[in-house]
Amino acid sequence: MQAVTLDVLLAVPVLLTRILDPGHGSGFGMKAMMWGHTGVFVFSFMCFVYGVVSCLVGKTPYIPLVADAAGRQL
Repeated sequence: MQAVTLDVLLAVPVLLTRILDPGHGSGFGMKAMMWGHTGVFVFSFMCFVYGVVSCLVGKTPYIPLVADAAGRQL
């Protein structure tokens, strides 16, 4: 369930881009879009690293924000 929640999280910047339509690649909209994509990428990458390290240690990965959201969907 955590993987599904992370997959949905990856679609959020695309939806915001289509809603805000930053124009021709300049201005505040474009900068906000770049920050959003960068933030989601860094968060997803850190979740991946945490999951791999947790599995190597032999523990079940529990990502607080993602696990709570996944638990609410059950």
